[in-house]
Amino acid sequence: MKRTITILSSLLLLIACAPNDVTKVNLNKAFRQKTAAKDLFARVDVFPLYLPASVALPEAPRLDATDSLLFLTDASGEQIVVLDTDGSFVTLVGTGEPISAFSACGNMLDVLCGSEVKEYSLQDFSLTRTFSLPTDGVTLTGMQRVDEDALWLCGNKEGKAYDGVYFFPRDHFSLTRDNIFHTPDQSGDFFRCNDTTFFFLTTGRIFVYDAPSDFVFVPFTPDFGKHEPEVTAAQMTTGHLYMQMRLREQDLLLVYDRSGKQNRLLRMTSEGLVFPLGVIRGGVNYYCCPARRLEEYVFPGTVTLPKDTDYILLRYTL
Repeated sequence: MKRTITILSSLLLLIACAPNDVTKVNLNKAFRQKTAAKDLFARVDVFPLYLPASVALPEAPRLDATDSLLFLTDASGEQIVVLDTDGSFVTLVGTGEPISAFSACGNMLDVLCGSEVKEYSLQDFSLTRTFSLPTDGVTLTGMQRVDEDALWLCGNKEGKAYDGVYFFPRDHFSLTRDNIFHTPDQSGDFFRCNDTTFFFLTTGRIFVYDAPSDFVFVPFTPDFGKHEPEVTAAQMTTGHLYMQMRLREQDLLLVYDRSGKQNRLLRMTSEGLVFPLGVIRGGVNYYCCPARRLEEYVFPGTVTLPKDTDYILLRYTL
C-alpha cells in the first residue's frame, strides 16, 4: 500500500471536516434500566488456566485477541502469555524489559517497550524485527497495528496527550515518521472490532482508523449531560458499544445500543453478577482473573473448579 508524507495532513483535515454529531446519552435513564444477565450475554464458559509454575498473572491483565489466540501480560510486565480461546497454554513471549503496550493483528504480534517496537511472527512466535520510533519526547503508552504497514500510537508529553500514525515500507526496516497530531489534555487507548481500529478518549469520544482507505473520522461523540465519567476501556460489536467508566467513585459499564433503542448503565446485573469487560472478538467477550473471584461473575454452585486452579478464563458469548 503506497503512502506519502502528505497522508497524515489529509487525516487531520478529514478529522477537522468530518461530521461531528453529538449523541446524547442519558446516564440517569440508562442506570434505571433493569439488566439481567440474559440481556448481556447468551452464555458464559469458565476455563481453568494451567500455566507454567514460573508464570503469575496480575489481578486484571491486559488482553488482546485474534480469532484463535489470546494474549495477556504476566505479573512481571515483561512477558506475554499466549493462550488458545479455550484457555489452553500455547507459549510465552518474553521481551526482557517492561511492556508498555502490545497489539496482535494479522500474523503479527507487536510489543511496545519504551520507544522500541518488537515484532513477532504468530506462526512460530519468533522475533522478526525490532525498530525504534522517533518520538520527539513523547512517552508512548498505547499502540495498535492497523494494517501490514501502519501503527497507530498514543502517548503524552508535558501533560498533553498525543496520538499519531506511523507508516513504514514492508521491504526494509526504516520507519517513515509523519507529524503527530494531538488531542490536548485527553488520554485514551485502542480497541478493535473485526478489522477496524478504534481509538477512544477518556471523555468517551471515539475515532476510527479505516486502514483500506486511510480515513480517520469521529463516529461517536457522546453528551453525558451533567455527568463527566472517565472512560477507562471500550469494546464494540456490530450492535453495541461497551464502555467501562468511573463515575461517582463507582466502576460502571455502559452498554450503548448502536441502533438507539435502549442503553444500559450498570454496576452489576439484577441477579448481582458483575459483567467484566475484557476483549471482544468474534462476538465473544474474553476476560481473565484470579479463580477466587469466580462467584462475582457466575451463579454460586454452577461451576466447580479443580482445587489447584489459580486463574480462570471467562468466555462470554454475546
